[in-house]
Amino acid sequence: MTTPNGLEGNALRLWDDTTERYDLETHELLTLEQACREIMLIERIQRDIDALAKLMDEGSMGQRVVSDLVKEVRQHRAKYEGSIRALNLPADDGVPNPRSVQAREAAKARWRRAS
Repeated sequence: MTTPNGLEGNALRLWDDTTERYDLETHELLTLEQACREIMLIERIQRDIDALAKLMDEGSMGQRVVSDLVKEVRQHRAKYEGSIRALNLPADDGVPNPRSVQAREAAKARWRRAS
């Protein structure tokens, strides 16, 4: 399995750990790659936030508002979490999430009815 170009650090560890543990299909590998790239973006934005040591900015009317970087990192974290959820991998204890199992069974039932 070829590692996507440019992955490093935690993103590379996630890729390696996941692909060693699980036999993923092509669409799942693409989702995993997206999650890895989100990790890299999150870390880059977090470094910028740390370097600036500034969580608040001044708004157009002089009011204090949350920094755009904080908003951006929040969005990328949500995107990362969505990608990980989409992979639907079992928990570390090997037991699948019960809601995921229920959702999969419901989808199978819908497909059976549609056929």
